[in-house]
Amino acid sequence: MDSPDELRLWSIQDVAALRALDHSGVLRGSFSRVSDLSDRETVEAYRWMSAQMVSRGIASSVHCPVWAWCRYRGIANPRPDLRRRWHLPRGMKGVCLEIVVPSSRVLLSQFEMWLYVMDRRTVPHGSKFNRRVKENLTYEKGSRTWQRIFDLCAGDEDYWGSLDERAIQGCLQQIKKSDIVRIVEFTAR
Repeated sequence: MDSPDELRLWSIQDVAALRALDHSGVLRGSFSRVSDLSDRETVEAYRWMSAQMVSRGIASSVHCPVWAWCRYRGIANPRPDLRRRWHLPRGMKGVCLEIVVPSSRVLLSQFEMWLYVMDRRTVPHGSKFNRRVKENLTYEKGSRTWQRIFDLCAGDEDYWGSLDERAIQGCLQQIKKSDIVRIVEFTAR
């Protein structure tokens, strides 16, 4: 059983990340790796999240976050379902790192709301505020509504779903080898 000031999380990584972790003892995110896999807007979103980690004292400087799941499919199903298709490119060998870390090292946020930030849109409270048009808010200016993603109780349940069923992600500055309690290998589908 984890203590109240610890969190159990699951981070999905490719085997190259696991080798780096084995070699150095820590796993850190890489903006250059993100830019190889994604568009410029995704890198900007990751930088915004990293800046939020710094402003909350979770990270000491802006570095690419390491993502993990706190609740993949709500409270009832916290672990990621490795049979799902979108974790890594199809056929790629991966690992799911089960870790236990102090909660002070993690910035939790609502995953579905994070997608609005990545798409540079206002995060709606409920359905009557939903805007399907991309608003092109800048990450430098941002939107006050983006802060809603960090309130794990925010959002109308009719629109976002019940609090117990929401996906919650965690961002860390790094994963230490000593944080890992289990490694599950898988091949992405």
